[in-house]
Amino acid sequence: MPRWCAQTACSAYGETTENFTCSACGWATRPFDVVANGCDEVPSTSPNVDGEVVYEEERTPKAEAKRKRTLRLWVISSVFLAQAVLCAVAAFTGHLPFFFTLGSILSIQNLVLTYRTRRFVGEISSDYQLRSRVTPMIKELCEQQSCALPRVSLRRFSHPAAMLVSKGHVTLVLSPDFLRAADDSAVRAVISHELAHVSRNDLLAVRLRMLFALGVPYVVGVILIFTIGHGAWLADLLLLTFLLPCARVLALLIGFSNREAESRADEVGANMTGDPEAMIRGLTLVYGLAQESRDRIFGPAPWKWVFFPSSLRATTHPSLEHRIARLRETPSAKSTV
Repeated sequence: MPRWCAQTACSAYGETTENFTCSACGWATRPFDVVANGCDEVPSTSPNVDGEVVYEEERTPKAEAKRKRTLRLWVISSVFLAQAVLCAVAAFTGHLPFFFTLGSILSIQNLVLTYRTRRFVGEISSDYQLRSRVTPMIKELCEQQSCALPRVSLRRFSHPAAMLVSKGHVTLVLSPDFLRAADDSAVRAVISHELAHVSRNDLLAVRLRMLFALGVPYVVGVILIFTIGHGAWLADLLLLTFLLPCARVLALLIGFSNREAESRADEVGANMTGDPEAMIRGLTLVYGLAQESRDRIFGPAPWKWVFFPSSLRATTHPSLEHRIARLRETPSAKSTV
């Protein structure tokens, strides 16, 4: 039977394990059918806090998952390091020195950001108290918006709350940091905002923008390869080196088209919950946590330019001030004045 650590102060609290002692705090673990507050045992069946909501789980043991992440990090790092070296050699030998010097700098930048981002992104959480808290909210709001229940992933991510599409599944990502800091009404408001994107089919537009941002630089790079010469290593290196930065810049340019959809989702969520002030509290917390993550990844303001253009703030969302002002103009906000 799976076991878990019931010590609330432990970093591994709520995470399932096969061990009889917690690897993080050393305390004895408990069977899965023991209440989290450390008091009483419940019947032999596990508490059903999920209902029909499916939560993302870590499918592999921690040690194996860690090895896979390390291998993935090593492969990505090797690619960026090889790019940096090849670009430096090309520039030193007089092949497009300006472009390849810039390419070497960008490759080193991507290498450093790979490590800094990895340190911030957390593992999937199995905190059953958080699950039991958000499950009824998700079920109720999905019923109100007539949308299918999404998969839910509780993990630290670049956005404290986000709706993603991966492998055909719609996944609602919620950061445990956000859930622990926000009150229930603010959590409910933010979830209603994310579900509004699903009900309005905004995710399709997001995917099309991503395909456009990645596809255009790739097509231009392929044309460049055939222009310089099919199979020319210089053209191949240019494509590999500048694909990500060009896609980033293009995503920034077309991101403005998403702002109206974000404001509409704010209004739909506020009207659904009938509490615009809760939406404002939730958004304020989300923006604060997002800024903290940016500071941890890119460093303080002067150092952000070292990671240009990756450090540029996303253009897909309006400013917090604009969103607050628009929310206070909604009918539900005016009715409470």
